[in-house]
Amino acid sequence: TITTMNACRAAMWGGSSLTPSLPHRLSMLAPLRSWVRPVVVGASAGKKGEGVRGFAIKKKRIDKEFMHQPFEVPANFMIGGERTSTNVFVLENIGSKYVMLNRPEALNALTLEMVRELQKVYNDIEDAHMIGMVLLHGAGEKAFCAGGDVLSLVAPGPIPMDKEAPQMQFFREEYTLNHRIATAPKTTVSILQGYTMGGGVGISAHGHWRVAMPDTVWSMPETAIGFFPDVGSSYFMPRTAHEGAGVYLGLTGKKINCTEALALGIATHHIDFGMQHWMMDRLLSVNEGFDDPEFVDNLLMPHHVAPEAPDHVSPHLDAIRRCFGPQHASVQSIIDAVKQTHGKGGADAKWAEETLALLNKASPTSLAVTLEAMLRGAQAKSLRECLEMEFRVARCFLSKPDFFEGVRAALVDKDHAPNWAPAPTPAQVEEYFAPLRAEPELQLTYKPRAPLSEKDRGGAPRRLNKRQLTRVGRD
Repeated sequence: TITTMNACRAAMWGGSSLTPSLPHRLSMLAPLRSWVRPVVVGASAGKKGEGVRGFAIKKKRIDKEFMHQPFEVPANFMIGGERTSTNVFVLENIGSKYVMLNRPEALNALTLEMVRELQKVYNDIEDAHMIGMVLLHGAGEKAFCAGGDVLSLVAPGPIPMDKEAPQMQFFREEYTLNHRIATAPKTTVSILQGYTMGGGVGISAHGHWRVAMPDTVWSMPETAIGFFPDVGSSYFMPRTAHEGAGVYLGLTGKKINCTEALALGIATHHIDFGMQHWMMDRLLSVNEGFDDPEFVDNLLMPHHVAPEAPDHVSPHLDAIRRCFGPQHASVQSIIDAVKQTHGKGGADAKWAEETLALLNKASPTSLAVTLEAMLRGAQAKSLRECLEMEFRVARCFLSKPDFFEGVRAALVDKDHAPNWAPAPTPAQVEEYFAPLRAEPELQLTYKPRAPLSEKDRGGAPRRLNKRQLTRVGRD
């Protein structure tokens, strides 16, 4: 990975102090010319010939009106005999870092190696006063990040609580990364193209800005595989823009589109495919001011457009509040409320029917533990508290059969007929939140540094007027 500013400048634009656009920088990176070629990309209006320049793998056929990703990097790409790209590709700019999850064949699912690479990114920018933003993006056309590599997590089989589970090292480092992103004094912008699930939610939800696209599919589907929504979900899901909506999404694993994500506050902006390069270019062409939320919002808003996907959630927000609000302390109470809504008929009847189907497919244990985690998370004082709680819950799931059975049915045998354990008693649910016996507890101690002072930053952030804002990243 290109990690130093001087090396990056020298490789891409010969040490110039100027900041060329992202496509221009890539076209000047000589070692990449053999496999990257420019293509014309349709603009947001969708008309051919009114495009910007993007990039695609030479062997890849470009047969669609919009180019979806800027580029992909072969996992073992070499520059000067040195491996420059693992499954996380980092391109350093003067004021920011472009970070691409580079595992498109697996929908950019997170591995332990990728978590460590991302942690390194945030470690590197800790003392880099000129770096103010991390731009997270997923390689390929299908996903930002579809979660964690669950097959590797279930491979060892269930492990009793009186023994240490090797899989917990992944959770320990993943949750630490989630906390680091949330508390780092640097702006994180995530582009949620395609599938954004599980671990992908964890590295984006705790950032400052989350940009949806027309094909965004956001979900926390863990209850359907016998697990629970983790990565800080017990903190941010009870705090969604509408009461009960986070619990509804966590229990059902409902997949939502760009319009629904924007309505619930899960996404902060939405852009069309053809505007992706313009937005990235704009962000990567600015060298300061990222600590000012209004300034960053002004960079993003010119590309924001109202999504056109149908909204099947907002019309049922009242029903969601009645059925999944904090007044329900048990899964059975929620199911009874949904059944009552279905029995009344009317506009919410079909929604209630679909919701019952999702709840009936989920693991009863996962539902009970998830609801308890959400109720506790709603009362928690910090994300740190929730992540440390979720670490205990994750460890207990690795000692029970449902997670392994759920992965088998969904991803291994694919018969989609899991044999779930019976619904747990309240005492059995409490076991998931008890102190660990053999496993060291997760203790998050990272403290963010205070934002840089005007003196440290070398002057106030550059304020751009409306005319200048329209030109940032396009010169």
